[in-house]
Order: sequence, then C-alpha cells, then structure tokens
Amino acid sequence: MSELVNDFPRKKIKIEDILLWNNNPRLVRSIGNALPLDRLEDQDPKIYNSMKKNEHDVGTLIKTILSTGWMDQDVILVGFYPPLKKYFVLEGNRRITALRMIKEDRDSGYKTMKQVPHPRNIQDEDPINFKKIFSDGITCVDGGD
Repeated sequence: MSELVNDFPRKKIKIEDILLWNNNPRLVRSIGNALPLDRLEDQDPKIYNSMKKNEHDVGTLIKTILSTGWMDQDVILVGFYPPLKKYFVLEGNRRITALRMIKEDRDSGYKTMKQVPHPRNIQDEDPINFKKIFSDGITCVDGGD
C-alpha cells in the first residue's frame, strides 16, 4: 500500500476541512451501514461522537500525541468531495478525531485537555505548537475526488 500511497500528492489541509467518513471499514462495523458521500456532512457529528467512545481508544492516542508530539509524516489518506469543497478521511479517522478533540479543548480556552486529562499545555506556548498545526493544517495524502 505504501507504494500506491506515494503516488498521490501530499498537501496541508486544515482540520475543519476534513470530515470523518462513515464507510471506513472499522466504522461500518461499529456505527452501521455504509452511506453515500452526499451524507458526509450530516453524518460527521455522529461519527465524531462515536469515535470519542472508549471502543476506538482515541484517548490513548491523544495522550501519545500530547506526550511525544504530532508526527505529521504519518499517512492520513483523504478524498475530496467537490459539492462540499471538503475532504473526507479514507484512512486516519482516529488521528483526525484526536486532533479535533485537542482543538476543541484548545479553542474552548483550556490550558490543558479537559476531555482526556493530561498535564501538557495545549495553548500557544506549548512545545508541540498546536497553534501552527491548526492554522497551517496537517499533511494528508490526497486520493482525489
């Protein structure tokens, strides 16, 4: 798969421009039936709330990101859905959910994570530099539309 992924362009995409995709094989088992792409926007909040549950272990991933930093070279594979002018996650729903949760607590003004308690400062002076991650976007492999 890595050779195939290397054939696609990489680009920086802001977290808010990436929707979670119900048809990810792991999610179809836990959330329900596969759905067409035109349901991306209305299903995203449902998927996000489901991903936050313990069965997906996003809390452990958040703690790892807060302890060791964000590895921007990890493959997050996205597709583009032109009608919404947004991307959707083909591979990397847990990582996108983790970053969204960090961003949510950061945007709410918390100095440290509230949803997943951790002592790491998530505001502007933090060594991981979430300000840059959230303003510049994260590197994704663009699988196209």
